[in-house]
Amino acid sequence: MTAALASVQWNLGWMHDSLDYFMRDPVARRWHHDELTFGLLYAFSENSSCRCPMTKSCMANIRSSAACPATIGKKFASLRAYYAFMWAYPGKKLLFMGRNSGRWLNGTSTVNSTGILLNRPWHRGVRDCVRDLNRLYRAEPAMHARDCEQGGFRWIVRR
Repeated sequence: MTAALASVQWNLGWMHDSLDYFMRDPVARRWHHDELTFGLLYAFSENSSCRCPMTKSCMANIRSSAACPATIGKKFASLRAYYAFMWAYPGKKLLFMGRNSGRWLNGTSTVNSTGILLNRPWHRGVRDCVRDLNRLYRAEPAMHARDCEQGGFRWIVRR
C-alpha cells in the first residue's frame, strides 16, 4: 500500500452535503448544485472515502423525510442517481452490506430479505445499476487510477 493510501477516512462533509442534495425534490435540486461541488474544495487535501450515507443513523430520516421524493419510483431513481454521482466523485468508494439493492428504502434490513427483494423491479434496478457502475469503474482507469490526487480530476464546464 502506498503512503497516500495508508490512511483513508470517511468524508462526513461529503456525506451530509450530497445526502441533503439527493433528499430534495428533483425539481428543486437545480438551485443546490453547490452541495455537490463544495467538497471538491478540500477533496485532495485529505485521503477520504466517499462513504455511502445509507447508514443506520440516516435510513429512518430518509424513508420518512418530506423532502425526499415522495413516490417509491422517485426514491429508487434518486438512489441510482446518487450512486452514479458517488462512483464518479474522487475518492475511495464504500457501500455497506445490502445497500447495493436499496433494501433500506422499504424498511427491510435483514440480510435474508435481499434475495426476495431482487424479485422486485426497483430493487433489481439498483442492483443492476451498482453492477454496471462497478464494471465501468474497473474498466476505466480514469475512474480510479488517480482518485486521491488533484491531477486526477479536472472540471469540465459545458454551456
